[in-house]
Amino acid sequence: MTVEEWTKKREDIKLILQREEYGFIPEKPLSMNVEELSSYDNFCAGKASLKKMKMTCKVLGGTVEFPFTYVKLHGIEKQKTMILINFSGEVPDKYNPTEEIVERGWALAAFDYQGLTSDIPNQGREINADKNALALGYDKDETAPGKIAIWAWGAMRILDYLLTLPETDGENVGVIGHSRLGKTALVAGAFDDRFKFVRSNCSGTCGASLFNDANERSESIEKIYTQFPYWFCKNFGKYMGKDKEMPFDQDMLASLVAPRFLSIGSAELDLWANPASEMNCARKASYAWEICGKDGLVAPTAAKADEWYHAGNVGYDMRSGTHYLSRRDWNAFLSFCEGKL
Repeated sequence: MTVEEWTKKREDIKLILQREEYGFIPEKPLSMNVEELSSYDNFCAGKASLKKMKMTCKVLGGTVEFPFTYVKLHGIEKQKTMILINFSGEVPDKYNPTEEIVERGWALAAFDYQGLTSDIPNQGREINADKNALALGYDKDETAPGKIAIWAWGAMRILDYLLTLPETDGENVGVIGHSRLGKTALVAGAFDDRFKFVRSNCSGTCGASLFNDANERSESIEKIYTQFPYWFCKNFGKYMGKDKEMPFDQDMLASLVAPRFLSIGSAELDLWANPASEMNCARKASYAWEICGKDGLVAPTAAKADEWYHAGNVGYDMRSGTHYLSRRDWNAFLSFCEGKL
């Protein structure tokens, strides 16, 4: 396959994944405004400023507002920056070792995903609808955006803002998330080429785990869609019970990051997320990098716990332990990115 043929296929993959799984990612806003609510300039022992922000976007369906936090470094003219899609708005918190990130020379923008749109398990689509989600077209029809697509849209909007700042190194911005937000980070990075670095951490089914590799210990399409139907478009429900018969798979999503840099992280005991399948996804997606003349995953057949496979443009690491976004996971991802600068 030539690069030109891959470029066309890439657009076909985007269409399939939006129509059949995530729903169509909302359009860019008609206008956007960011307000600084507060600033603490002596953050992380004086190395950074901690800024509380509010994003307001005008969209065709109304107005969308959500908060986020921006950690700006002192004394660095052009800042490489990470966007963290997180489970809380606290900075730092258990998934956000902010001082360690700052010490390595990275600025950080983080947002609480539920500040954009709610995530309430076991209560169906309608109860989870809210003002922001409805303004973005949520649940309008079978291909309307599910919550993952909306959360990914939020990360893209923060990137819009960062790229207006003179201190942002626009050539070195990454996105990271864990679990359901690892799925979200992968979607954001796949559909927005401005993210140079993409990290899917313990994302599992509908993230970096292949449907075709499902087993009795991993999460099936039926299990994930029954509990969290609102993460996806309505069309995705027709695939329940058909994991081994899927006309598409998650290596297609991962391949959209090519020729940029993709890092997939697993945990050895996180069998629900199927770590062996996450590595297999990295391997299968590597064809896209090869078409572009770059190495994809460079690794042995099976991963060893706590070893990093970072030689190619697709990195993989499997931490010992269970489902979590740890400092070790951050260290693996940041080291992968820094090796590609």
